[in-house]
Amino acid sequence: MPANADNLARMSPSRLLRPLIALVLLAGLLTSVSTPAEALSFQSRPATQWINYYAGKTLTLSKADSTSTWKNATSTPTKFSVNYTNFPEAAKSAFNQAVSIWANLYPSAVPITIDASWANLGPGVLGSARPGRFFADFAGTPDRTLWYPSALANALAGKDLDPANAEIVARFSSNNAWYLGTDGLPPAGRYDLETAVLHEIGHGLGFLSTDSYDAISGVGLFQDDMPTPFDAFIRTPDDRRLSDIPNPSRELGRLLTSPLSWAGAYGIAANNGVRPNLYAPSRYQDGSSISHLDEGTYPSGTPNTLMTPQLEPGEVIHDPGPIAVGMLADLRTKPPAGPVTSLPSAPLNPVALVGDASALITFDPPVDARLTQVGTYLVTVTPGGFQSQTDASPVKVNGLKPGISYTFAIKAINSLGAGPAAYTDPVVPQPSWRSTVVDLKANPNFIATTTFRNSLTAVYTDTTTGVLKRATLVGSKWRSEIIDGTSTARGGTTHNLNGALSSCVTGTGTKQILHIFYTDTKDKDLRHASFDGKQWKYEVVDGNGPLVQAVEDPIRIRTASDVSVSNACVSTTDGLQVFYRDDSQGILLGAALVGKSWRYELIDGDRVTNNRTTGDVAFHLAAVALGRSVNVFYDSVLKIDRDRNPTLGEVREAVRSSGNPNAWVYRTIDATSPKYPVSGYGISLTVSGGKIYGSWLSASNSTLGTPIADTIDWANLSASTPFPLRIPGGNYGVPSQPLALGSKSMLYGCQGRLCAVDLASRRQSLVSGSNASADRSAAFITVAGKIGVLVGINRSLRFLRP
Repeated sequence: MPANADNLARMSPSRLLRPLIALVLLAGLLTSVSTPAEALSFQSRPATQWINYYAGKTLTLSKADSTSTWKNATSTPTKFSVNYTNFPEAAKSAFNQAVSIWANLYPSAVPITIDASWANLGPGVLGSARPGRFFADFAGTPDRTLWYPSALANALAGKDLDPANAEIVARFSSNNAWYLGTDGLPPAGRYDLETAVLHEIGHGLGFLSTDSYDAISGVGLFQDDMPTPFDAFIRTPDDRRLSDIPNPSRELGRLLTSPLSWAGAYGIAANNGVRPNLYAPSRYQDGSSISHLDEGTYPSGTPNTLMTPQLEPGEVIHDPGPIAVGMLADLRTKPPAGPVTSLPSAPLNPVALVGDASALITFDPPVDARLTQVGTYLVTVTPGGFQSQTDASPVKVNGLKPGISYTFAIKAINSLGAGPAAYTDPVVPQPSWRSTVVDLKANPNFIATTTFRNSLTAVYTDTTTGVLKRATLVGSKWRSEIIDGTSTARGGTTHNLNGALSSCVTGTGTKQILHIFYTDTKDKDLRHASFDGKQWKYEVVDGNGPLVQAVEDPIRIRTASDVSVSNACVSTTDGLQVFYRDDSQGILLGAALVGKSWRYELIDGDRVTNNRTTGDVAFHLAAVALGRSVNVFYDSVLKIDRDRNPTLGEVREAVRSSGNPNAWVYRTIDATSPKYPVSGYGISLTVSGGKIYGSWLSASNSTLGTPIADTIDWANLSASTPFPLRIPGGNYGVPSQPLALGSKSMLYGCQGRLCAVDLASRRQSLVSGSNASADRSAAFITVAGKIGVLVGINRSLRFLRP
């Protein structure tokens, strides 16, 4: 318990929560200073479990408190916004009043959005709520092994981890006898809406468990393995953490129907030094058990009754209460460890990946990691015997010698000592490719190359500043310049341009014109910059049209759709053409420059005729020209899960040999199959020896859930029946973007590094052991007769060659 626990317990909730959570936030910010700069990723999953608020049957007219004390808050209120669906206008005042109470209590630098709907929830249910999503392992998290609900995760991270979705989703009964006033004086038999809203927002802010219970088998379960921080503060009757109980198990089921209490220091302090009791009836209640305070301990009319599972008619509670306030403060701290009684078992799935004078060691926690309270892992190298410690996978082991075979032993450690070791297979470090800096002042994510007036030219974005840049090879030196964007007066916009891009050249000799197609990430437009050797010209190609066209419209015009996801351009004797995804409708569009005007067309994704598809197409896209023939290569998502991840998907090709919009011929290059359900996580094309070759990333089927890219595919697209060559990652790591295809080899991302495969021998090699900053694109080029790749490495643009 904190040293000032007695004072905390005596404070009113209006004076307690903001300074308390502000103090916790400050501590978290101080801790996050030491977080590695590269730890910018996080895990995320949907929140699907609703927590219900039930209607009581006892007629009462009690009023536990009023809202007048909230005026004492001195901090800036948190910004809330509400998206109403089917909500009566008369009900919005009560909702907004409840929102204003939490705005003055719950500090967050990140605004909180609530999606609120008015619907029939069934008999006895007043309201239900859930977070928008759950997040884990983000920068600023107190415990990386827990799922934090959206609003809490954003507050801890200091930024919106999911700008596209609301932080809280709440529903309220449309057939209930509500009192819609805000004066706290409901007539007999009416349920106070402001109280119900205040209650449901509390759940959305983190007052909830992800447990479930099967009444037939008696098995208890936490969704998606990792519990919430709320679960981690719950103690069983024998003083174990509920989150440490084997999951799923009958033991967990038994404990979900046993007396449970709260072990957070601030919640205990608010309850006069006694652990607060949670609602855990002997007969489990879906959507209610565990996620509330105990109704019997904190009855109607007492200060801590808001977060109990029932609301009585006529009952008014406009204050969350000191215990709930303290519990919300606890959620921003690391949960206290439970008792440790045994050593941990061995880590699971140990793997050593090839590095340059190093190895990357990956593993999964032991099956009993929670129960045994694993704190760190010890990695021992053989030969050499030297050791290193880490708190999680992966860990990079440096100081190794290329050509020598090494194995690694990994042990999990808790307060009692180290458990048994898990051993990797042998791995032999190897030298990486040579590196030359092209632009040290750019952190590129998107890269495209071409030859303009006999000079190798690269165009790329800088993720730090959002500008579009060009680097030209002059002799043996690269010269870089800003073309458009946020930090220069030159250009067509000051918007951020860090998005998809492509480049092409039209004309010949001194009449060549360089064309760059790139993304306006603010307006979601497709922009075009052209350079005649003296002057740049700028325009918007698409995305700024008057409306979003229906896919059935045969005559295409500029669209108002989001066209910022992907683009690829080609130049033939028929003129300049660019292809791009309409993200608003999931279709593939094209634009051809005819004279000085653009002619628009719909290419695929609209219907199942003439071999077209109704799939959601062109998240990933590439295009090449061979004579007059144009080849467009793209993915097509056929089915998604509840988290919007693809579960069925193909790789497709559209080809035409003229500028006729009706001359497209379609075929599926890699169809979905039981073994490889999704293809096209990354796309690349090249022309070599008069033939077109394509490569892409696919996912092999997994019993563990959503397919994840783990295989590289390559095929001769000029063949009448392309046969994919599949290359798994092996001991080089799971394949990922960037993906680039050359005439003899293929580059791919390999768990934060870069690797390559020789297409003839299928031999894989390490390109770079350093962190790849270009996770979207790379390009093969030839410099002074040496073939290599242009790619982002260590926050700079570099040329790598063997």
